Amino acid sequence: MPRFHVNLVSGETFVYSQEDLRALKTAEEEQQRLVHKTTLESIPEAERTQEMLTFIPAKFHFVELYEEDYLHELENRLKTYGLILKAIWWQMVSCSISLKMR
Repeated sequence: MPRFHVNLVSGETFVYSQEDLRALKTAEEEQQRLVHKTTLESIPEAERTQEMLTFIPAKFHFVELYEEDYLHELENRLKTYGLILKAIWWQMVSCSISLKMR
């Protein structure tokens, strides 16, 4: 189940762990750095300003969808009623996707 919703320069994505979130942030910054370098190289040297030479990465926007401890507690409560959280979550996501497609 995804733990984070991330808005990247290239679009939205879901991330499943903190390690993957850190790796995605690093990869996103490297991609932005490459785009900055390519753009800078396309500008004649005489026209470059000091501000252009400074790379400033775009903010890394993400939302933590749940806190892990709270989720485990909720899963245990639902089990007492014979419910499985992942199945409930997947039904909600599937419904949301079908509504977006309409």
